[in-house]
Amino acid sequence: MAFSFICHGADTHNVGLAIQRREHVGHGLSRLNLEYMDPYHGFDRSKIKGYVAQVTYLDKVNYDKATALEIAAGGKLFNVIVEDEQVGNHLLKNGKLKKRVTMIPLNKIKSYPIDQRVCMAFWYFFCN
Repeated sequence: MAFSFICHGADTHNVGLAIQRREHVGHGLSRLNLEYMDPYHGFDRSKIKGYVAQVTYLDKVNYDKATALEIAAGGKLFNVIVEDEQVGNHLLKNGKLKKRVTMIPLNKIKSYPIDQRVCMAFWYFFCN
């Protein structure tokens, strides 16, 4: 069932602005919508963690650095984090993905400790 609303005067203008704003926000968020079918019966959807952009957290005090983060990370913000390479393979082969994505399996990510001297040099040049 469809509903229609009749607006008069200034209300028409406000409704028009609200609709434009909703469409603009929706268009921007569509990049963060991962559309797929379960690759097999009983597939555990919790093994798909989401886009990097969805799981990245920025403290309020660092909001002014968000643009720099977006530029530095670029398209990698739209890589999909999955639990392991098997989940990624299942999705790529049988998930009927609506768009091309890069999968990042958590079990393949390696971190390396940073030498204390590098940390101190970084702090000296950029935080002092």
